[in-house]
Amino acid sequence: SSLKITKNDLKDLQKGSGKFGTAFKISNTKVLKITKDLKEYEYAKKLEGIKNEHIADIYKTFHFNYDDEKYVVILKEFCKIDEHYF
Repeated sequence: SSLKITKNDLKDLQKGSGKFGTAFKISNTKVLKITKDLKEYEYAKKLEGIKNEHIADIYKTFHFNYDDEKYVVILKEFCKIDEHYF
């Protein structure tokens, strides 16, 4: 199956931003992260499709070029953080 999301779809989603990119909560169970962090992509690619117990599952990864820059997309499990531990 394919994931089809437009730029307008992303405007209304809950999001968080960091140093290298932005993560969008696209459902109660999934997050779509767009980043320039190629190391994160390498690690996510290795974990793609593996069921993880202590970290978010990675469902799909891919990359694309835009304006001569490389971007990475990571579709992963949404995990609620227990603030008691942080």
